[in-house]
Amino acid sequence: LAFAVYGHLMYVIQHSCTAPCCLTAGILNSCVRCDDVEVHSDNICRCDEAALLQAAGLRRQDLVFASFETGLGKCPYAVVVDREKKTVVIVIRGTWSLEDAVTDLNIRPTAFSEQSGRFHALEELDDEHCHTGILVCAMWIHEDIKKRKILDGLMIGQDARLPDFGL
Repeated sequence: LAFAVYGHLMYVIQHSCTAPCCLTAGILNSCVRCDDVEVHSDNICRCDEAALLQAAGLRRQDLVFASFETGLGKCPYAVVVDREKKTVVIVIRGTWSLEDAVTDLNIRPTAFSEQSGRFHALEELDDEHCHTGILVCAMWIHEDIKKRKILDGLMIGQDARLPDFGL
């Protein structure tokens, strides 16, 4: 297999002896399955999804949503379920691409007070600042989750599947 996407290439580098077998099994399983897990910006065989599951030690049924979209102000993330701790977790990939490095270099501090209209919880942090690049990515993830209504039906609403889980 030729691994061309960053996420699973990193997994192969870190697990050079076992990665080809583990990922091949995950990829073959991904190619032939139909389920309700929504995955965006992965290739047709969902190689990034297979790498995420293997690297994080997740079971497929614990993955709710994944976006591998990259770009300036965008970063790959996934929503997974930790059943043992009764928590829904938003997992964000770290630096791996050139776009990620540009985000890291956007170090100008932004005052939370400038964002208080967007995030109610930030109103208490008037004198605090945040790394601008990371804040931009966090806001993009927040908007993407809201736009796609990922938590609706999972944690929110009358028919929520996991209403007693924390975030």
